[in-house]
Amino acid sequence: MQKKVLALLLCSILAGSIVVLLCSFTGCFSYPHQSWLEDRSLDKIAEDRVSEIVTALENEDQAAIRSMFSKQALNEAGELDEAILSAIEYYTGDFVSSDGTIATDESQNGKRKTFQIRADYTILTDLETYNLFFIEKYDSEDAQENGLYLIWISKDSEKDKYEADYGAGIHFPL
Repeated sequence: MQKKVLALLLCSILAGSIVVLLCSFTGCFSYPHQSWLEDRSLDKIAEDRVSEIVTALENEDQAAIRSMFSKQALNEAGELDEAILSAIEYYTGDFVSSDGTIATDESQNGKRKTFQIRADYTILTDLETYNLFFIEKYDSEDAQENGLYLIWISKDSEKDKYEADYGAGIHFPL
């Protein structure tokens, strides 16, 4: 009788180990995510996005700026192309340094996982100091939301002119 109980116990432990092993191979214990999130922290994503925005502004690359926005933002933003041109004209100087902070929101509903990065950076150029705020969204099921949603850029001397939440697109003091 003891041998049967011992054999049954050993089989249970072995079966449990196999289930754990299979789940770890198939990803049962992990949340769904896309390749851009797998090996990158949200801080790194924000730092990369700041670099992309500044580079595009300095290179006056309208297409690069437009391509950073999510399809959702492109659909919601009014006069985005004009705002991109205005932002390029507004930004002066060559990049010297940046320093910033981020806040993140993360939620999961079943397999759907959503992230929102709100980044606030100070950008120093050789001619001016800017405040650059942006919202980056990621949704594991709705690719329409993946990308930039909003950019707010202001000269440091004008940073207090930011008065409210703005919708999709590029915003700056006029």
